[in-house]
Amino acid sequence: MFNRAHDFTIRGGTFNNAGRDLNLSIYEERGLRSLYHYTSTSASFDAGARYPPPLCHPGTRTAILQDLERWANTPTGPGNPKVRWLYGPAGAGKSAIAQTFTQTCANNETLIGSFFFWRSDSTRNNS
Repeated sequence: MFNRAHDFTIRGGTFNNAGRDLNLSIYEERGLRSLYHYTSTSASFDAGARYPPPLCHPGTRTAILQDLERWANTPTGPGNPKVRWLYGPAGAGKSAIAQTFTQTCANNETLIGSFFFWRSDSTRNNS
């Protein structure tokens, strides 16, 4: 069904396969369950293992948060790569900035990907 497929997203578990005079609808969760086995659930922005998540205090770090929002809402191009890396020393606020930005995107229904690395996560080397 996915032979030579690219640039697609799996949502839910309803698969429709049509060919010639046959229409077949199958609800299948096995594929998603297989993927879940290899997922680092503690790395998602809303992981319960990180509750409460680090957040920026209201009114702080506004310049970097506005810059990230502009970047996320600008089409991809030579001057706007779609990968952003936050770096800095421990305790500089990288996690709070990333968490605040990710939650803002989720609230605005802006699609982004995030992966949170936690030093205390015992499963982090298995993702």
